[in-house]
Amino acid sequence: MNRSIFFGKEGFQLPGTLQRYVTREYLFSFLVAFLFFLAIFFVNQILVIARDRLAEQVSVIDTLRLILYAMPAIIALSVPYASFIGIILAVGKLSEGREIQAARASGISFTNLLYPILLSAMLLSGLSFITNDYFLPLGTMRYSQLYQELLYSNSRLIIEPYAIRNYENATIVTGDVVDDVIQGIIIIDRAEDGSERTISASQAALIQNDTGKGIITLNLRDVEIISSSENRIHESRAENMDYNILLENIVFNINNPSVREMSARDVFSLVQKREEQFELRKQDQLLDYHQDYRSFGATAFSIAENRDSQLLVQFQRAYDRLGENPRTFMFDRTLRLYRIEFWKKFSIPLASLTFIFIGFPLGLMALKHGRTLGIILGLILASGYWGILVAIEALGLRLTSIPPALITFSPNILMLAAGSVLLYGYLRR
Repeated sequence: MNRSIFFGKEGFQLPGTLQRYVTREYLFSFLVAFLFFLAIFFVNQILVIARDRLAEQVSVIDTLRLILYAMPAIIALSVPYASFIGIILAVGKLSEGREIQAARASGISFTNLLYPILLSAMLLSGLSFITNDYFLPLGTMRYSQLYQELLYSNSRLIIEPYAIRNYENATIVTGDVVDDVIQGIIIIDRAEDGSERTISASQAALIQNDTGKGIITLNLRDVEIISSSENRIHESRAENMDYNILLENIVFNINNPSVREMSARDVFSLVQKREEQFELRKQDQLLDYHQDYRSFGATAFSIAENRDSQLLVQFQRAYDRLGENPRTFMFDRTLRLYRIEFWKKFSIPLASLTFIFIGFPLGLMALKHGRTLGIILGLILASGYWGILVAIEALGLRLTSIPPALITFSPNILMLAAGSVLLYGYLRR
């Protein structure tokens, strides 16, 4: 193959003016696409936060702070997709204006035109990673702290219609809320001795609690209580009942972010601790397995001596199944999920760079088909990328033989391969 197809007559070079022009076109298109994704996919979430908090009499300043702390998660996801649509828009514009054809006629190859875009995409990947790894955990922590402060000053925040809230020792399911009164509520709480109690009421309302600032009291009406302890079930009824909730239990639930909201370092530490615990459990399971194995064999031998052939066949089948693979039951689903989430910290930001290789040939389609077709295909592929990632992640939790890194990077690999094929085919024309 002719080397000039990829590197041009001058090798891997690009005039400074043209380099700045291509970079400026790409970054401007990226900004337009970023605002598009922000408006289409994520503004609704922000408006919901604003609507709910303002309805709960939270000040405008605190509401804006909550929105600000929720922004890192939005930005981290928007950057890769904006990079994809941005490259299609930028290359499409250059292609429609015959500027790419003019550059190639001057001896400047596609590779040289792609070079400044790749550098910009690398910077955007780094921005996405930093946002996801630093600002997202920081924003989550600040959001939790502010929400905790608001809870202590405005207990109405826990009254949400048609919601399920899990606290440290209780689960509360609420119905509709009319004039600060919950229409239908179910409370399931657990005591330290393991006993459970289910409380249902037709209505519930917050009342002022004078015993302490850290307690929220719900006044329940038309109450039915079903409790269980020591294999006994007790049922009772009451017209009114006060149910106290410790705010520290709510805060305990808020202050525990999910794995996706942690930094890569924290997730890696979590993986290491889980691996140590899993190794200890695995050793115990292996010991129990060998003991059961020997016990099972001794039982089968005893049955053989008594010449009970039918029972012996049943024991022999179970014995063979037990001996097929002693490690098949040694699987920690949570550990597997942690490993996948760790590698996602790198694969999703890297998509900003991977999308360039497939977005570039899609942008070149503008010369024959217009930019609209390229943008439509870009949106379809962007949705497909996320769908593939979710599907492969779910499959990876079952197929434990597949490395977690391969699971999370497989959509990037597919996009890179598809882009390489499209670009190679275009260059060979």
